[in-house]
Amino acid sequence: MTVPQPIRRAGAETLKLIQEAPGIYLAQIAEQRHVDPAAVHRCVLGLERRGLVRTELAPVPGTRYPARLCYPVKP
Repeated sequence: MTVPQPIRRAGAETLKLIQEAPGIYLAQIAEQRHVDPAAVHRCVLGLERRGLVRTELAPVPGTRYPARLCYPVKP
């Protein structure tokens, strides 16, 4: 049996932002944390694998590309 690893500081900060603003965009998290969007994406994927958040794609008006919205998972 594997022991779950503790959440690192970046993950905890990201999770807090998602809990405070359900439906927040990855880009907004990156902007608020002053980090690269790719780093936020990796962090959110890790939180999603742990079952702490869920994400969904949503269309963005005026662009061809969808954005990823983040929501906390209810315990």
